[in-house]
Amino acid sequence: MPFLNYIILNAFLFISKWGDDLIRRLRRRNSTSLIVFVNLLYCAVLSLGLGFFTMLLVLVAMEHLKMSTINLNPYYGILLPVSGYVFICFGAFLLLNIDRIFSFSIPRILMLTFISILILQPIRQLWRSLLFVFITAFFLTLVLFPMVISIGIPDQMIGKVFWTIAPISFLIVVIIFNEGTISTLSRASRQLALYLLLFSGFLYLNIYQLLLYENGTWDEQTVISAGLLIIGLVFVLATVLDKARTLFNEVGATHRRTIRRVWRELSSTYSLTDCLRVFENYRLEFVQGIEETRRLWRIGERRRVIGAIAIPLLMISIVSIMFTGMKAIQGYADYLKNQLILQWYAVFNGNKELAENIFLLLLGVIGLFWVISRLLLRFSSINWNERLRLFSLILILILFVSILISFLVPWLATFLIYYIVKPVFCLLVLLMVLLRFIR
Repeated sequence: MPFLNYIILNAFLFISKWGDDLIRRLRRRNSTSLIVFVNLLYCAVLSLGLGFFTMLLVLVAMEHLKMSTINLNPYYGILLPVSGYVFICFGAFLLLNIDRIFSFSIPRILMLTFISILILQPIRQLWRSLLFVFITAFFLTLVLFPMVISIGIPDQMIGKVFWTIAPISFLIVVIIFNEGTISTLSRASRQLALYLLLFSGFLYLNIYQLLLYENGTWDEQTVISAGLLIIGLVFVLATVLDKARTLFNEVGATHRRTIRRVWRELSSTYSLTDCLRVFENYRLEFVQGIEETRRLWRIGERRRVIGAIAIPLLMISIVSIMFTGMKAIQGYADYLKNQLILQWYAVFNGNKELAENIFLLLLGVIGLFWVISRLLLRFSSINWNERLRLFSLILILILFVSILISFLVPWLATFLIYYIVKPVFCLLVLLMVLLRFIR
């Protein structure tokens, strides 16, 4: 997953920086129509990328949920609709700013948004907000509830009193969290985190309520209720977007130097100019190679030229033959593996469970001796951290071997569990704790 994230992030940064560089070049030529085209092309590429990954996620989810995909065409059913939806949203954004198209760059806006997200670390802020709101509300309820019931509330009313105090405490905490910060940037960040949490909860309740309506009968009252839910969700989303805009304005004003520094770093790494320069160097080297080949041919070095051309062609042919015969090689390897497995089973008279346990036991014993020998040979040249890590690995292998022996020799199971497995496990836990403090 980190490797996939790395690929997605670099692809986004490359196309965004290249798109912005191309738009800046077109501004010098006063080519408004081409600026619109590059913005739309960038939106199309980004939309197809989002549609493709959405398609993969849906297919993986359907496979995990054992849902049939026979009648689903992933390209027409998922990829194109999602890509078209995102592209239309981008197009509407572009259309709303068509009067400022000469200075408008969607790639630049998204890159600045990405840099702001790097500075803000919103996931950490969301978790902090969630913990602060619920823990503070819990302690407020814990303080206020005993005080209220101490005045003589009947037992049958205690539950109702609690579910009255808890929401009031929650609202008080929300007000404090929303407006109780002096720093403008911190307040804007916490407000956005808070409204995102509220929006997520409100969205879940709306979806749940709409699903209940879907399973029931649709009458005039149901339509009105569903419409009010959707309108309320739109207003909450508008508040979230307003808080997000305020926050990004504050980030731009407060972290202007940091944003410029990160922008310069990204520009030097993902620059279109540098990429074009590299391609131009390759093109010049290719042209020089052709000219050198012609010169050698004219002066009579034809064998050298033919050899330089024939050797790569021969290597390509060999690789092609290897890939063509790969299926046959794989089939032979599978046959050899199956024969070895059958011969191993035959040693134990066809008892597969015993044969597999013995095989695992042999692997465990070999691994145990290898780690012990490694520890002994390197003991004087490694630090205590590495020594304890190797000793922990030895204990893990001892546990593994002991458990396998207890399965193979049942009458030794009690002795192994009480006198080897349990002490070794306790020692392993102590070593793991000790490793946390040794660097």
